Amino acid sequence: VADGVVFNAEALVSGCGRGHDMGGLSDPPLEVIGLDIPEVASDLTWMGGVVDFILDYTFLCAIHPDMRDAWAKRMHSLLKDSGLLMVAIFAICNKEGGPPFALSLE
Repeated sequence: VADGVVFNAEALVSGCGRGHDMGGLSDPPLEVIGLDIPEVASDLTWMGGVVDFILDYTFLCAIHPDMRDAWAKRMHSLLKDSGLLMVAIFAICNKEGGPPFALSLE
């Protein structure tokens, strides 16, 4: 993003919490949409289409592993065909329970 790979685009920050992750993306010309409330996240029809870029910073590791397939399908449905999904994770391989739930780079 900083190198101009994504520009004149809409970005979605899933699990944005208080919005700190949105700050680095909010400089024009990138329009940033942040979601954190499950009721809102389940109905994204108000967005008026799909986005160019999704940043997931620690949201994936917060949801139960049984929900990961649904998460992946939803992220795919929100991205344009040429869109970019960036997931920042902490590689936690041997942790039991959660959140955060165990993730690996694989």
